[in-house]
Amino acid sequence: DIEDIDAMITLQKTDTHVERLMSVNRIEDLRQQFKRCDIDGNNYATVEELVQLLSSLGFAKTFAKKEAQKIMQELDLNGDGVIDFGEFATAWEQHQFSANDKYAHAVFNVFDENGDGYIDANELKAVLFADGDDDAEIIYKEEKNADDEDEEE
Repeated sequence: DIEDIDAMITLQKTDTHVERLMSVNRIEDLRQQFKRCDIDGNNYATVEELVQLLSSLGFAKTFAKKEAQKIMQELDLNGDGVIDFGEFATAWEQHQFSANDKYAHAVFNVFDENGDGYIDANELKAVLFADGDDDAEIIYKEEKNADDEDEEE
């Protein structure tokens, strides 16, 4: 029911044990990415490490310092001045969700030709059978024939 779904969403939003939300392989890949930020290997990324990382990627030192501060403000969820793996993973997943959400909206907009916020049968047909072949009618007839044959047996 709706209350259970809301509780699950709230749990996922507040869950600091990101490992429960991801596959083992994905966590390992994410840990490898986090290690790039955690240069000294103490399981925390500091502003200085972020500056060093950004500088090594070719950014000017002054720009790297400003960006490192912005990154720290965005990712340091508990305000302790460092980014731990949980904070890094949470930010990564939010970024992935945001990217997936944008993609889903773009695909929806392709189907929703008139922009009314709904995909009607004609819009769906126009996208799925854009080559002009009305395969939908053929598929329907084949399914109907198969159903009729099943009833005869």
